[in-house]
Amino acid sequence: MDTNFETWSKEHRITLREMHIDPVRSSPDRIRGMMNYFRTPDASIGGATRLFDVSRPLARKMRDYTIDGALDWAMGREPKRAQGFDAEWQDFVMAHPVEFSQGVEAYKQELGRQIQMTEICLGTRFTYMPPKVPYSSAHRPFVESVFKRNRGLMVLRREFEPALEEGEVVIAEVVPVI
Repeated sequence: MDTNFETWSKEHRITLREMHIDPVRSSPDRIRGMMNYFRTPDASIGGATRLFDVSRPLARKMRDYTIDGALDWAMGREPKRAQGFDAEWQDFVMAHPVEFSQGVEAYKQELGRQIQMTEICLGTRFTYMPPKVPYSSAHRPFVESVFKRNRGLMVLRREFEPALEEGEVVIAEVVPVI
C-alpha cells in the first residue's frame, strides 16, 4: 500500500466541508489541479468535467472559488487582491499586450454595434457605423479571461442582452465600459 500521498489537515477538512466540498473525494492534488486549470484563459466547466472527472456543480463551485480566491490557502498562497486578477493571469496579459488591448477594443465596438442595431430597430437611430475592428474568435480568449476573473463584469454582461431585448438602450450603454 502506497502511503506517499498528501491528505488534508483537520482545519482544512472542516473548511472544505463548510464550502460543501468532500475532502475525501477531493484530494489536495485534484483541488490544486482544478484551480490551476481555472486560472487559464480558455478554462471551461465542460473541460474541467472531462479533465478531472468531476460533476458540473463541483466544477462550477471550483471555478467560483478560484476566481474569488477562497481556496488560495490550498495552493499555499496569500489571498488574492480584491479584483481577482492573479499573477499568472497578469503575466499572460503582459505577454500579449497588443492582442489583449485589441480584443478589449473589438469587444467594446461589438457591444456598440449591438446597441446601434437595437436603436435602428426601435426607430431612434437611422444610420449604422460599422466597427473599425470586428470582434473575432482571435479576440475571444483575452476578453473571456477578463470576464472569468471579475464577477461584477459577468453580471453586467448577463444584463446586457436582456436590456437590449427590452429596448432599454440607456441601461445597455453602461455595460461596454471595461
